[in-house]
Amino acid sequence: MSFAPDFLVVGAAKCGTSSLYAYLGQHPQLFVPEMKEPHFFSVDPAVGPQGWTAVLAETWGMVSDPVAYAALFDGADGRLTGEFSTGYLCDPSVPARVVAANPNTRIIAILRDPVERAISSWKMQTRSGLESLDFADAIADDDARTAPNGFLHRAHRNTGLYATHLARWEQCFDREQMLVLLTEDLDVHRVEVCQRVFAFLGVDDSFIPATDFEQNRSDQFGIARSESPRSTVAGPALHRSRSETLALNLRHSPLGRLVARMVPQRTRRMARNTLKPPAFRTGFGEVSEDVKQQLRDSYRPEILALQDRYGFDLTHWMSGSR
Repeated sequence: MSFAPDFLVVGAAKCGTSSLYAYLGQHPQLFVPEMKEPHFFSVDPAVGPQGWTAVLAETWGMVSDPVAYAALFDGADGRLTGEFSTGYLCDPSVPARVVAANPNTRIIAILRDPVERAISSWKMQTRSGLESLDFADAIADDDARTAPNGFLHRAHRNTGLYATHLARWEQCFDREQMLVLLTEDLDVHRVEVCQRVFAFLGVDDSFIPATDFEQNRSDQFGIARSESPRSTVAGPALHRSRSETLALNLRHSPLGRLVARMVPQRTRRMARNTLKPPAFRTGFGEVSEDVKQQLRDSYRPEILALQDRYGFDLTHWMSGSR
């Protein structure tokens, strides 16, 4: 493994990474690939996709080949490179793989009220057919999902253990290489938060990205839908269906490049035009206040540790108030 980009937005999922992807990608000194979440560092190169990464590769698409991963950044032309794989934050194996590839990589995390995040994750997974349990049962199943070769992408509670996850990253990277943001700040002060990121990355922090659109949080792993029409600002990856993501993954693989040489362009275009977005389930049972409070209480030690370590005031996360 010989390549890692200049920066990684490591998550958390359902916390605004799609918006950051859209905003940061406008900066003339930054390059982000079309595929928002390749999840390259989630895979042990010795064994390939296993457990949750095998499910990820099958359902949403990912890049596990080192040559194909490096090729995602071929158009950088001297710009700083970065990607936004949200599974990196909570995967214990990722920090060591990243630092081995590039010890100078800068790490960015954006975090949201963990209870709200868990409910949002559960709804998204239910809607996409990856979650079959109600919220309380899914949370109760969290330990099994975080076991080796478990379904980490469906561990709704585990992702919100932010202090624990960030501590692993701090074991591999200096604190000066890490920037932790809050979703609530991005929601209210979009330009200011982006300029803070620009300064952290060492690029022109006077640049003002267009932020007059908002990405909803209905999707994950490379699929995000904008509340605004398609635009060059939002970028094609923000409107990509699961099938389109898989096609993009194939296109960057050795097999995909071979097919591109053998199949006429017109035939390839017709095939792409047949791709349809997946069907999504709608309608959810209510999450009771008792279940929310139990989950909030379980997060309290993590929230306190996050406050102490990063200087945030997260009292409202513990109380559930806004």
